[in-house]
Amino acid sequence: MIDYLSDMKTATVADLRNNFASVSKWIHDGETVTITKRGFHFATLEPSRKRGKVAPDWPDRTAWRRRIFPDGPTSGEALDYDRGNT
Repeated sequence: MIDYLSDMKTATVADLRNNFASVSKWIHDGETVTITKRGFHFATLEPSRKRGKVAPDWPDRTAWRRRIFPDGPTSGEALDYDRGNT
């Protein structure tokens, strides 16, 4: 049974199976969740890192290209550089 009222979030193994979206939202929001199995503490799930500024998924290729090729590369030069054919 998911415990919505206490300060520490608690869910059962069955809740993980049946209501994972709710449990994962708690973790996403920074909560630590205690998992119980047959009434006993079984595991603790916590966020892998603190929420905050997220690093961009993709590198800034425009800044990289300006740093490597200040005069502006041709597409062939950039491709050769990426492939290590310089």
